[in-house]
Amino acid sequence: MIRKNISITIVMPIKNKHDFVFRTLNSIFQQKNEFSEIIVISDKANKIHLKNITNKLEKNLNPSKYQIVLNNTIFDGPGVARDIGIKKARSEYIAFIDDDDLWPNNYLKIRKNFILRNNSEFSASPYSYVDENYKDLRLINFPKKNIRKNDLLWRNPIGNSTVIVSRSLILKAGGYSTLKKRNDYATWMRILKLHKCHYCKNIKNVKILRRKSSLTSKKYSLIIYQYLAYRESGKNRIVSILLTIYSVINGMKNVITKYITFK
Repeated sequence: MIRKNISITIVMPIKNKHDFVFRTLNSIFQQKNEFSEIIVISDKANKIHLKNITNKLEKNLNPSKYQIVLNNTIFDGPGVARDIGIKKARSEYIAFIDDDDLWPNNYLKIRKNFILRNNSEFSASPYSYVDENYKDLRLINFPKKNIRKNDLLWRNPIGNSTVIVSRSLILKAGGYSTLKKRNDYATWMRILKLHKCHYCKNIKNVKILRRKSSLTSKKYSLIIYQYLAYRESGKNRIVSILLTIYSVINGMKNVITKYITFK
């Protein structure tokens, strides 16, 4: 029997105060009736910031369509917040979005149709990094129809704000990684041990903001978390060290190549 619809919960952590979040929320509201609920997890966010976001949700959504959840654990970080959201979700699928990223119009409708056609439990789509003026910096578009575990050995082509995954599958994989950084990478590697990732290519790019103050902008501090992500995915110490070294070399190669090209 062919399914005609799926239910989706949107999970979005918030922490530091910034105005980009209201553009993100507008991009979510434009999805209209394609999601069942949105869960905003306050990762110890500023009270005024949380109140402003709550007011925005109240003005645009029915109370049954959103939840505000506080991270009251001693741990913080987006991975912890997302894991809380997954456990609170009432839908069969989870769509992740960061609080400064943008979905294009009709994004969830196209993605839902893709999931139904492919009977997919785990899927992603192209995205572009943008600066604080939302000017495109770099496009990430995976060349194959499916992403498998070996495709993530030393790079991560899966953007967090493009992922839609069945709640049961991500829970089976151990939930969302609670690493401070590289938590998305660790999570996808764990899921890919259970299920391939279908790649939805025929869709407009999700815009993923690269802010100067963001965690991902501090490249050198990410090396240890790259190693920890490999370890968390089940790889032994030696393999994790070798893969980390290779990923660093590969990253340096890309930077040098871009520098020579621009010169």
